[in-house]
Amino acid sequence: MPFTAAKCTQCNANLQVDSAKDAAICEHCGTAFIVEKAINNYNTTVQTQNVIINAPSRDFEIRGGVLVKYHGAAVDVVVPEGVVEIGARAFEDCAGIRSVVIPEGVEKIGEYAFQNCSRLASITFPESLYSMPSCAIGSCSKLKNINISRDLAASILFYERYFGEAYGGGELLVKIAYPFDLCTYCGRASVHLGFFSARCTACYRRRDDDYDQRRKKYISTFGHPKLICNNCGNRINTNRDDYYHLIRDVFNCKKCNTKLIGSQ
Repeated sequence: MPFTAAKCTQCNANLQVDSAKDAAICEHCGTAFIVEKAINNYNTTVQTQNVIINAPSRDFEIRGGVLVKYHGAAVDVVVPEGVVEIGARAFEDCAGIRSVVIPEGVEKIGEYAFQNCSRLASITFPESLYSMPSCAIGSCSKLKNINISRDLAASILFYERYFGEAYGGGELLVKIAYPFDLCTYCGRASVHLGFFSARCTACYRRRDDDYDQRRKKYISTFGHPKLICNNCGNRINTNRDDYYHLIRDVFNCKKCNTKLIGSQ
């Protein structure tokens, strides 16, 4: 005869019962119970537990897979699994946050998502991410670590036509995508911004003599970062040796036929 999972209505012990019978006795507490009620008790408990386990924290306001707003007070934040997009201004003015980990599956981050997070020092981005404007991170004065792929770092530089001051984490992006392009004297990512000179426009020192050697060695070892199409997520070979030339070019995505042009 088939047995059905049930839960004693007196002691809540898990049982296996014959659903064809009207009543039975709990083998744990010795109390008689109605079989139908015990089965319903089990099903109700399991459903309640699943809701609790699968429901995201109340700290996260999530609608249709989009993290609309973070309401929590945690110092180190881990975004729940199942989120596919961080909405615009989702973490804006969360001054107490120190670090944020974004899980795989998140594909887009909206404008000003981390604006004015004054204590934010570290963000970990997933490989699945392919669309994020530079203004997603602004006024984050303590941001020292961006765990992000070379491809995405180069892509943000490209789409935003980054020139040094516009993006709070600009130097960090260049350090990941084209580390040899940071000025060896002041550390700024503006070494190529002089149109007809090799001077850094931040400190006005001339580029050091070892620059070309460092650039060639790095590219030969690690290759060129790929540009991520912000329409379909396809990765495109750029063959650009530095970010100065990358941000001045136009590319075509062969997968979705989109012409990729950075903002002017």
